[in-house]
Amino acid sequence: MKRGKVKTIAVPPWLYEEIRELKHELKVESMYEAIAKVVEEYREMHEIKHLNTYKDHIKLLHNNRVIDVYIKLREGRNGRRLDLYCDYDKSDDCVHIRYCWWNEKIRKALLEILEKGYTDPVPGDV
Repeated sequence: MKRGKVKTIAVPPWLYEEIRELKHELKVESMYEAIAKVVEEYREMHEIKHLNTYKDHIKLLHNNRVIDVYIKLREGRNGRRLDLYCDYDKSDDCVHIRYCWWNEKIRKALLEILEKGYTDPVPGDV
């Protein structure tokens, strides 16, 4: 990360604490790095487009590539659990997974799948 002159901004105490906690969660050295990572991910999220939601996967468009995020509904002792897996990144923790939870339309469909299982049509099905 390029460092140069810095400018001071005033933030409310609650926001300062949020940034401080984020710094520890992201395991970065400074608050500047934490903020920069958030800004970078925010910009990247706005490059992703939701194409459709199906019963077993979500189709996204990112940098002219179609991305498939697979939905796995699991039954366990504590009830149902929903796992997402990005086929492009081969990961369950990437910007595409976070986008799925960030996008309100996708999040609603995922929560409906979690609540009802696969028996009912998913909002957004073609």
